[in-house]
Amino acid sequence: MRRVRKGLIRPSTSPYGAPVLFTPKSDGSLRMCIDYRALKKQTIKNKYLIPRIDDLLDQLRGATVFFKLDLQSGYWQIRMADESVHKTAFRTRYGSYEYLVMPFGLTNAPTTFQAKMNHILRPLLDERVVVYLDDILVYSCDMQPHAEHLRRVFEILRRERFYVKLSKSDFALEKVQFLRHIGSTEGVHVDPKKIEAVHTWKTPENVKELQQFLGFANYNRFVPQYAKIGPRHQEALEQLKQALTSAPVLILPDPKRDYVIEADASDQAVGAVLMQDQGNGLQPIAYLSKKIHGAELNYPIHDKEALAIIITFKTWRCYLEGRKTTVYTDHCSLKYLKTQPSLSKRQVRWIDFLETHFHYDIVYKPGHKNKADALSRPAHWDTDIAYRKGSTKIWVPNYPPLRQLLLEEYHDVLYAEHFDSNKTLTSIAKHYYWPHMADDLQNFVTSCTTCHRMKSSKQKNAGLLQPLPVLEQPWQVVSLDFITGLPTASSGHDAILVVIDKFSKMGTLHPDTHQSTHRGDSKTLCLLHHFTTWHSNHTHLRSRP
Repeated sequence: MRRVRKGLIRPSTSPYGAPVLFTPKSDGSLRMCIDYRALKKQTIKNKYLIPRIDDLLDQLRGATVFFKLDLQSGYWQIRMADESVHKTAFRTRYGSYEYLVMPFGLTNAPTTFQAKMNHILRPLLDERVVVYLDDILVYSCDMQPHAEHLRRVFEILRRERFYVKLSKSDFALEKVQFLRHIGSTEGVHVDPKKIEAVHTWKTPENVKELQQFLGFANYNRFVPQYAKIGPRHQEALEQLKQALTSAPVLILPDPKRDYVIEADASDQAVGAVLMQDQGNGLQPIAYLSKKIHGAELNYPIHDKEALAIIITFKTWRCYLEGRKTTVYTDHCSLKYLKTQPSLSKRQVRWIDFLETHFHYDIVYKPGHKNKADALSRPAHWDTDIAYRKGSTKIWVPNYPPLRQLLLEEYHDVLYAEHFDSNKTLTSIAKHYYWPHMADDLQNFVTSCTTCHRMKSSKQKNAGLLQPLPVLEQPWQVVSLDFITGLPTASSGHDAILVVIDKFSKMGTLHPDTHQSTHRGDSKTLCLLHHFTTWHSNHTHLRSRP
């Protein structure tokens, strides 16, 4: 095993043993994950303070040059205490192993790592370096002293044997993305992605959409002049969007306080609100609204609701990692996500991600009270018009006058040209749907009087009709046919020749073979000749083609 050769793990005789799970990576390889949930419940939480996001960002004021470093597998660069190594044991098919370095998934891993980084970089903290877990940002007011700052940082990392991942590091930047904010020569401002969901909100097209937007906006109680609605409603709406995303509304997070998330999912999108109570009740920190694509659209509703939580934690990971978070969802069964005994591979990956990095509780909250419900629903879903599931076709209710009106619109009007049922169905099915629509359309077209008057019949003309001659005696006309497909008798016969007198309806049966029915067997012909000679010399034979 590579981890054994690298000195990350070793064989163990520990009485403990966490289960191991394997989840696929994006490149198709497998990632080994260890379920430390049982260990986390018994661990005393480390209360070391994770730095405040706003404090770190305040230090960037006046900086013009930035250098961002990302450590290579940062947790693995810290060794476990000898007395704690046996507690990290995990079971595999090849035996038990234990970690010699700090693994992902331990409850105190984030705070331990932060404490270590603060300790080794303490001489530079609050001067030209900010550190948040494994992200290190070096900033300067000019390029010339910037080189000296970098040299001191690299000397410390080299002395402490911390290694940097070059592919995730950025050099000599004038603008840098750090902790969901943008730092530049102009200062620090909020990442536009945080408020994109509000900026791109669709203009309401009916009463319900307007009520939905106003209800969502009413939650943000610090919007200046929110109650003033002018005559130009579109202009007022744009001003309201701007107010919802302005600084007085989106508060800065306080890392000392717990976080609250309201997450929700619909068939085609997920939405969430990140909040905190800083003494004035719950206030929003950021909004999230995202469409789901591809295979995610086929997830069952339980997995879509769980996906909303996963996307939320990934989006706001820099805030939530290492802090207590309460997640409100309108899907009741997600309360048991941590203790669910039977999990799919997808759910195993999700739980491993959550349990590795976060302290969270999931609480049920009805959908109509969930503020993320509005962010997760496309605008055309919450209208008074019903749509067929998985389609943009309008569902026509079982109201005969309305369906009759649609049929007339697509068949009877001048531009419709009274097409046949197939062409008319193709046209109407592009926009509408109801059960048995094809049958209703067929009956409608068949009963159209205009079509009967103007269109020529496509039915073939009937042939010459003549009455059959009146029979005067038995056996004057006989009909014959074969019954085939019978089991072969001991005599070799597997068919029956049936002869019916058209006058008396008398019938006779004669054994025959299947081959004679196709090739006109001589024995059958002799039988027919003998039969007609016996009864009458004027017998006429009739048979189907």
